Amino acid sequence: MRRAICSAIVQVGLLVLLGDVPPVPAQSGLSIGLIDPRTPAEPTQRNAAVLEFAQSQGKVMRLRPHPSGGWQVDPTWIRAPEEFDVIWYHQGDDPAAVALPEAVINDLRDYLELGGSLLLSGAAGQLVNSLDLETTPLRVLGPAPDPYLTGLIVRPEHRDHPAFAGLDTSKPILLTSLGANALADFYDTEGPHGTLLADGNVGLGERPLVEYTFGAGRVIVVGWRLPDFTTAEDPHRPNLERLFANLLKYLADRNTNRARPVTIPGESSYTRILGIPFLRVREVVDLMTPQAVPGEKAMVVLTTQPAGDKSLAADGLYLSEREAQGESVRVQTVGITLLTRSKSTAEFIEARKAEQRAAEEKERERIKGLKVLKPEVKLLPGPLKPLKTPELEQSVLLGRSPFMAPGDGKGDIRPVYEPIEDGGFRIANSPRQLNRMIVHGQNRLWTGDVPLFRMDTGTGNASYAADRIYPLWPREDSQAGQAMPSMGTLRIGVPGTDGKPQWLDELPDTVATFRPSYTEYDISGPAGAWKARVEVAPSMEGHGLICRVALDRPTPLVWQYGGIWWLAQEDNANKVEIAGGVAKITEANLPNGLVLAGWDGQGEGKTLTATYGQQAEFSTKTPAKVYHIAALWGVTTHDEKLAKDTPARLDTPAASGWAQVRDRLKEKWLDCFVRAALDPQNRFERLMKSPGAELDRTREHWDRRRKAFQIHTPDTHLNALINWERCRSEYHRKGPGLYLGEIWQMYSHISTGWYGKSWGGDHEAIGDCLRLYGAMQGDDGFIRWISPSLMPFVAENNTPYWVDQVWWHYAWTGDKQFVADLWPIVRKAVEWQRTKNDPDGDGLFQDWYEYWNCDSNGKGPKAAAPSAMSWAMLDRAAKLAEVVGDAKAAGQYRELADKTRDAVFRELWKEQAGRLGCIGGEGIWRGHPQIWEEYLAINTGLLSTQQGRRAMRWIASHYGFEPQPGVRLLACSDWFPIRWSTQWVPTGDTCLAAMAGMKSGDVDLWYPFLKTAVTSAYKSEFPGINMGISNAGAGGGDREDVDSVDPYVHVAVR
Repeated sequence: MRRAICSAIVQVGLLVLLGDVPPVPAQSGLSIGLIDPRTPAEPTQRNAAVLEFAQSQGKVMRLRPHPSGGWQVDPTWIRAPEEFDVIWYHQGDDPAAVALPEAVINDLRDYLELGGSLLLSGAAGQLVNSLDLETTPLRVLGPAPDPYLTGLIVRPEHRDHPAFAGLDTSKPILLTSLGANALADFYDTEGPHGTLLADGNVGLGERPLVEYTFGAGRVIVVGWRLPDFTTAEDPHRPNLERLFANLLKYLADRNTNRARPVTIPGESSYTRILGIPFLRVREVVDLMTPQAVPGEKAMVVLTTQPAGDKSLAADGLYLSEREAQGESVRVQTVGITLLTRSKSTAEFIEARKAEQRAAEEKERERIKGLKVLKPEVKLLPGPLKPLKTPELEQSVLLGRSPFMAPGDGKGDIRPVYEPIEDGGFRIANSPRQLNRMIVHGQNRLWTGDVPLFRMDTGTGNASYAADRIYPLWPREDSQAGQAMPSMGTLRIGVPGTDGKPQWLDELPDTVATFRPSYTEYDISGPAGAWKARVEVAPSMEGHGLICRVALDRPTPLVWQYGGIWWLAQEDNANKVEIAGGVAKITEANLPNGLVLAGWDGQGEGKTLTATYGQQAEFSTKTPAKVYHIAALWGVTTHDEKLAKDTPARLDTPAASGWAQVRDRLKEKWLDCFVRAALDPQNRFERLMKSPGAELDRTREHWDRRRKAFQIHTPDTHLNALINWERCRSEYHRKGPGLYLGEIWQMYSHISTGWYGKSWGGDHEAIGDCLRLYGAMQGDDGFIRWISPSLMPFVAENNTPYWVDQVWWHYAWTGDKQFVADLWPIVRKAVEWQRTKNDPDGDGLFQDWYEYWNCDSNGKGPKAAAPSAMSWAMLDRAAKLAEVVGDAKAAGQYRELADKTRDAVFRELWKEQAGRLGCIGGEGIWRGHPQIWEEYLAINTGLLSTQQGRRAMRWIASHYGFEPQPGVRLLACSDWFPIRWSTQWVPTGDTCLAAMAGMKSGDVDLWYPFLKTAVTSAYKSEFPGINMGISNAGAGGGDREDVDSVDPYVHVAVR
């Protein structure tokens, strides 16, 4: 499921003219691609300072490396490095965040080899090891607690290098007296193999400035504490800026690899073939070739069939190259890229041949003078038999998680969060910003380790349906799921003695406390001048936030609010109107949108010029001890007809038998996706009548929910996390159903969830969600996924899990009417699963995406996981039939369940091996399962306690490993080759495996695995549950997907 997809506007007609597709616009100054894996979230402090400097040098676009290659500007917009004058990767805060996926490393290699340019600074310098540019491992350190006076001593032979233009190279060049950024350098190593341009000014062997060539490309590393741009007032700052301006220009001038992949209408994915980047569409498109812009010399057309004698075959496709300047011609293509160099494919092939020749020459030199042994060949009479029968399957573990874990599975994270036992996290003096999301329906409030706040919303991002979201704003791309519209950022400060604001998010003495749906901060002013408690939470009604600042003495306050957009990279021009203590903010790119921000303080407001147009600033005239600041967003008009038609999609034959409940689901959808955004002016006025009471209302509501469910064990970390997570899980509730998560915004993935939410007592939410899936059942019986705009679509198969959960909901609630309403849907679902996935009727099942975990596909045609879940489906269907009094169906399903159970133990369970396996099309039993093939059979009740104990002990002994003392990890399999669905360490599946092992009696064996999964939520870049775990026990990857979070509550309760 995780693959780079960028969507373009689909145009009607077979012939599409691309002459009007705009190229990358010409910019005054440089075009800089700035790599930042946090994109689109705000950069961390030191990286933000680099971004600000880079923006002074030209047009900057932040790029997030995508695991499958390519560079994301936002979740759906992919760019190639060839579209920029220079690529810059800086990391000043977290060395563990530098690592890039293998596909991205390979993409950079190809880009550089053909003439690209890359600047690496701070801890990002270590990337030269990953790129195989440097064999000496660099020293890597995090930010320093104390500042360093750092500079360069230029080597005499390089004093005329363009990097030092305008700098006096006859003496040390000091760059900063405050250098404290994270670093990578050559201190205490044998030194670099590239060209050392300059030494460090203290002469201890840092060797911080090195230039490399890579094919036709260039890479420059600026290491040590040199590249610290958080030094605006430093007297040496001009030298720092001059050096980096020189480096950027030098690399840009020598960049000979520029290209423009053309966006063709339709779904496309980023790929690189023979060194050339393409945005490849899935289906062949008939179109006219685009017009070239000045400087573009060659056009490479990607086709599925040869296009003449000169077509080059590669990766199952064909590349044909022609001159870029000329008349447009009609082509049938799946991708087009324009380049500034001619004969680009030939250059790539020649580079590969040269590489091969060099390797062969090296090999000849290596064996020169050695005796060559000639093998003795003996003939044996046939038929041949093996002299020794090898063990067919052996466990070979990678020993780390290459996916969804910091540092490619090797990284650690500091500082760590502390547990609050009744449900929460706490951290002191951490600089992380906007790293903790609070979700109320479609309103998302970002808080973080420091008191800086932002509201935004989702647009059905990553949903597979074409119709993804109800469009609050009338834009042509409003339903494309390409944006996370920002509704403004709140920044708060206290004026210093010099009159300048001391922004609270920059003060060092801060303790942040995270509770479900609100965050608190205890802050001390400089030299103890004041103390403050800051609280922030979403409003219970509408899309708003409320912030309270309580100080220990009357103190003046200043705050700013602004920065609204649909896409940050659009030409935004926020407009601010101030009346009294209220700012009204609008943006033409958010038509009909309105954001209001105000406070109860006594003071003045004014407009300031900022990045996205105007923003508001308010400051006090009369100091007070308590202030309340509130903001709220919405729309002034909306498409009323569409708001009526969209929930009508629930008027399906499947839901016709329970119309009253169906209509209640419609109302919940309207409340979430439409009504909460309406009438923002009046909602804001009501909010401002008593903002303190509204803040307390939110806190009290969520505190009641948190306190209603508490676990108490000897493990403080477990208690704190489960008491937090069960409460927080309501963030996923969006009207009539439960989202997968905020990264993947759709109703989906019920294979891992929502068992935990059910066992945690949220039965109303589960009942609604199961009804939603039932209402959207396909005509054939398949349980489909659903977009936020109630558009169902076919994706991974959750059909047997839905039937299982219908039973569990009844088992918890005893709601017979619920079963009666859904019984016809259950029968169709069971029939679909049997017909589709047991076509020969032997009781053993195959499947496609039978269980969601990293795109795991069926291992059939006789597969363990589908058979276990299909047995559970049949068993539960028999029980549901008894509830509705359908004795015939109960008998039929019981007979089918027994048939599947017998077949599983006859063919898939091997008593001697003590575990389940799968039988492939060749008839061979494969006994090295993925972990869910065992734990699903245990957790559903198919395997006995003794069988489960044997199976899970095998899993623990073969897939468990301990990379560091106290860090107990479980790989999901031992399969090769290494790819997304094989050897990694997923948090949610660790929990479900631990549950199966403990259910089978091995608590002491399995609790250490669970303990590591629990503590990974504290050793994390945000307070909460991630998707994967590194060898240091740190959490990383997707945040709070159902696949990760729901199993924690499930295992804790069950």
